[in-house]
Amino acid sequence: MVSYISASYIYPITGAPIKNGVLGVDGKGVITAVLSHEEAKAAGIEHIFHYEGLLVPGFVNTHCHLELSHLKGQIAKYTGLVDFVQSVMTIRTADEDVVTAAMQKADAEMFEKGIVAVADIANQQVSKSVKISSKLYYHTLVEAMGFNPVTAGARMIGTKALRRDFNPLPVSTVPHAPYSVSENLFDLLKAEGEEYGGLFSIHNQETADENTFFERKAGRFLDLYQFLGLDIDFYEPTGKTSLQSFLPWVSADLKTLLVHNT
Repeated sequence: MVSYISASYIYPITGAPIKNGVLGVDGKGVITAVLSHEEAKAAGIEHIFHYEGLLVPGFVNTHCHLELSHLKGQIAKYTGLVDFVQSVMTIRTADEDVVTAAMQKADAEMFEKGIVAVADIANQQVSKSVKISSKLYYHTLVEAMGFNPVTAGARMIGTKALRRDFNPLPVSTVPHAPYSVSENLFDLLKAEGEEYGGLFSIHNQETADENTFFERKAGRFLDLYQFLGLDIDFYEPTGKTSLQSFLPWVSADLKTLLVHNT
């Protein structure tokens, strides 16, 4: 049996909004028709439930850090990327019950706001239980980090292990950011992605300092490596922007998402 619902506007995405449009929905929730008010009237459809507002397809959150939900409101704004990253690394550890409760709250808020699918970054397995019981569809992006090329093999072993921990949920292995992943680790991630398919996502050009580092090995990123205790004497600047430097290392066969781009 098909039910019919209408709203002030139906927004089908594939075309212009339809004023007083009508949707036909079957018993399984599948949309069977998208009609204008006139088309519905001409078809003799009489029993239509009307909503004030907009009816739209479900939203997709293309970049989320569900496991960091407990940090909401805990980090100062407008300090710049380097200070932000340092703050996250300093305070991200919390009691597992606190972390889980915050994730459950964030998951519920997303559902209530009309989100139906999420591409979620993971550095640990803590979000798996929330995702399994969620009403949302999650694709987990297990994030690899390791700027020193010598550590690429060991970092990839850990990344693969975490990917397996998320099975049977949809999961891919991805690099964190150009400034935290070596070319060697990029190559391993590329091979992994092409073998298992899935998605490719990376934090990209988040700040002007990112380009300054790649072009001249200068700027605030040097403070970040010092904070992390990383010796980057091995690194030679490419003389190019961040994007120009790493994009040749990315597989053309994978669906690619560059996030932030600010």
